[in-house]
Amino acid sequence: MDIDETVSAEVRREMEVFGVRVCSIAIKDIILPGEIREILHQVVTAGKQAQANLIRRCEETAAMRSLLNTAKLMED
Repeated sequence: MDIDETVSAEVRREMEVFGVRVCSIAIKDIILPGEIREILHQVVTAGKQAQANLIRRCEETAAMRSLLNTAKLMED
């Protein structure tokens, strides 16, 4: 994961004051506060439910088309 260039540049500038040259910056672990973690979980869950609903609706539409085709064949 790349950190935004603005943040990287700022860190490099601040560390140069101490005589330290920063070559790369990486995030290894992010610990979110409980409330933020719960909100993120809800967002992810809602997205997964929306995808599942879309798949279910597509399958229902296909099943209805199949029934309609069968009914047309039987009518003829």
